Amino acid sequence: MIHVNEYHTGPLFFVQVLQQVHAAIDDQPHLHLPTSLLSFLQSQSTPYTNVQEPANQLRRLHPAALRLFMNDARDRAVVDVRIPDVGSKVLRPELDTLEHDLKQITTRHPTFSLDLTGGSVLSVRNLSKVVTDLWRSLLAAAIVIIIVISIVFRSPRLAAISAIPNIFPLVC
Repeated sequence: MIHVNEYHTGPLFFVQVLQQVHAAIDDQPHLHLPTSLLSFLQSQSTPYTNVQEPANQLRRLHPAALRLFMNDARDRAVVDVRIPDVGSKVLRPELDTLEHDLKQITTRHPTFSLDLTGGSVLSVRNLSKVVTDLWRSLLAAAIVIIIVISIVFRSPRLAAISAIPNIFPLVC
């Protein structure tokens, strides 16, 4: 989910930023079907020639339907994205690339704030952190075990032999 803050910009400008967000999402191979206010507006008419056309269409939309895309104050829009369960190892680089693309859009349009949020994004980030922390702790444990064995038995040979089962989890 991507939150887009609109700070006193015109509706057409808002639509243009949403188009750039959709394009950034479409560039990622595992992120599918971005759904937002833009999806609704594109399904309703031809390209806009009048700056007020998007705003006029929003006025016709039922408030309950509009809440799917925007909050009540109409200063925040949501872009939902379908993310398959392909694993955090695959999704992490794509989400990082998307986050970078969103920062570039924010740089071009400083009145907007674009953020990646949602359960899938948090799961990928948290799982990546858990895996990194686990790898570090296994490495630290292996080093401590090798040092303790070499000191207690006063044998670098035994320390080297004990290193094999301790390094095995790190390699796999």
